[in-house]
Amino acid sequence: MIPLAFETKFLQLKAPVADAFAGNVVVGPVVLANFGDPTFLINLGVGSTGRSKIQAFAYDDVVGTNKAAIGCWARTGTGQDPDKEGLMVRYNSGVDLNPAAANFQSTQIVVQVSKAEAVAALNSARAVALHFNEYVDAVVVGSVTAVMPCEVSRSVQLNGLVSGTATYG
Repeated sequence: MIPLAFETKFLQLKAPVADAFAGNVVVGPVVLANFGDPTFLINLGVGSTGRSKIQAFAYDDVVGTNKAAIGCWARTGTGQDPDKEGLMVRYNSGVDLNPAAANFQSTQIVVQVSKAEAVAALNSARAVALHFNEYVDAVVVGSVTAVMPCEVSRSVQLNGLVSGTATYG
């Protein structure tokens, strides 16, 4: 889903903190202008019993005056062995952050949101955010980083090779 990117921005949305997803936490939003599909990297530390539901939302502005829930793609893994990492799976109603589950032996969750899907869900979509809704209260240390690939606005011919010119947000 990530388009050819010439520059990528990394945005630390939530610095590592204990009980990172306590209660109802909104992470973001990230503005979509001039960027491709955003990817959120959720890193988990100690704590294994807290559980949250992660839902992606399209926002019409940076405060979410109007918002619409959207599906996302996600995978879990340890970040240690890429050959054993989980596959990207489609989630229409949110991703379960459950470090204690038998199938959740991970320290990382990758969540990717489609910019096109955000606009389809909310015609005026200008940003996306992740909402964490904790439903089993226990400490889970975590952080969230957004990876924002720059969209290619046009291609130019250079010595017989095609090269892209990036747009910046």
